Amino acid sequence: MYYSNGKFLLNKNIDSMKVDDGKIIWTGRKEEIPEGEECVDLKGKTVLPAFVETHIHPTILTELVGKLSIMAPEVNSIEEMIEKLREIDAANPEASTIEGWGYDETKFEEGRSPTRYDLDKVSTEKSVRIQRSDLHNCVVNSLALELAGIDKDYPDPAGGIIHRDEQGAPTGLLSEKAAFLPGEIFAIKSEEEKIRKMVATSLELAKYGIGSVSETLGIIDEEGDMMDLYLKSMEKGFLQDVAVYYLWNDTVSSLSQEEIDKRKEGYTASTGAKVKLSGLKYFLDGTISNGSAGMTKEFPKIEDSLYVKRDGNTPSEEDKNRELTKGLMTGNKEELREIMKFAKEKGLQVKTHAMGDHSADIIIELAEELGNWIEGAPSIRIEHGTTLRDDQIKKIHELGIGVSGQSIFFYAEYEPYSKYLDEERFLQINRLKSLYDPEGIKYPYVALSNDAPSTYHPEPANPWLGIEPTVTRRSLTEKADINQKEKLSLKDA
Repeated sequence: MYYSNGKFLLNKNIDSMKVDDGKIIWTGRKEEIPEGEECVDLKGKTVLPAFVETHIHPTILTELVGKLSIMAPEVNSIEEMIEKLREIDAANPEASTIEGWGYDETKFEEGRSPTRYDLDKVSTEKSVRIQRSDLHNCVVNSLALELAGIDKDYPDPAGGIIHRDEQGAPTGLLSEKAAFLPGEIFAIKSEEEKIRKMVATSLELAKYGIGSVSETLGIIDEEGDMMDLYLKSMEKGFLQDVAVYYLWNDTVSSLSQEEIDKRKEGYTASTGAKVKLSGLKYFLDGTISNGSAGMTKEFPKIEDSLYVKRDGNTPSEEDKNRELTKGLMTGNKEELREIMKFAKEKGLQVKTHAMGDHSADIIIELAEELGNWIEGAPSIRIEHGTTLRDDQIKKIHELGIGVSGQSIFFYAEYEPYSKYLDEERFLQINRLKSLYDPEGIKYPYVALSNDAPSTYHPEPANPWLGIEPTVTRRSLTEKADINQKEKLSLKDA
């Protein structure tokens, strides 16, 4: 099938293409198309290459298939959320759990986080979980807490918080690494169901023009390798090529060079889709939207943050020596150094979640210490880099550090961003112009992504929801300006 009269964004010398079996096999001019061939008139529409999504969580998107979206305008209050969750339960009586995702306590009419007692109104016979829009926090009901063994005496995990009331009893709100504690209760048990939902997620991504993805929460442990799940899903219709980044654990640290190299080479399905290992992933801090990013200076108005308002909690070992008014450090420099040394030995890239400038300082210091080890690509990546200073951007350019930024965050989460950041740091949000195009010099190691589904929008994987605010530097709801000096052109975005 031929297509003609298109506007090809990256090549003005062509206006036509031929597609066979889902692949572009020829490009050229309309007059070059053989007479009599079937041809679709694009009528001047723009033709783009497929998007490469550099920071996304397809397996988490898969887990959200069929779950309640707890976002305005459909859900505006905790009471509405309770009613909608009850409706989900009534419509799926055979389901063993009840789940929703995407809430943001700053947008609820009540202006507070839900608790176990709110979710107990949904059900006391089934486990109930709702996940915050950033996916760094969740709330579960009393039954789920009981099944997970989380009680008054259960200690906070390193890099996580079990929020408690004045008597020390868990409120149901679990933050950062504590949010993983009840995960097994809500996990999809059937591999067949996982694969079916993975394929459905892939088709949704294809609808947005996404051709390849970076799985940023890759897991390999005694129970299996996520790369195997992707390969099986590809055989059933998962379309995108996948670059996997393993979360650091004991299994990863014990992999031999031969095992690493085999995974780096990758596996190709009979459909042609490919999955390969590209690197390792580590978390240093939390998020801007609830005041948990690791900062060098205190957040203003931080007293309302989920991380400071801890209701009688005692600090975990990870944050005893750090004021929570500067965010929550979920990782540390020593462990990240160990990971980077392993990656340097094995030839892997390291991407580190770092939203605050303090966290970015740690990565930059380690990059200066360890240098680069991958030719033609960054060895070290800062994921998010949401509040970078001028001196940090200069170092990023000098050291060849990669940055993956997300304009969709300030676009969809303007209210909490404007609440937790002072004017100076608000101007530092997602500085893609300064990173990519300083003084007209295109820095090659900057990428734009959406981090789907980790934001407050029902279509978090839609690339245009990241491109629009990169070009306009305006928020979704308030249409407020966010440092117009950091605009990029549509072509650059």
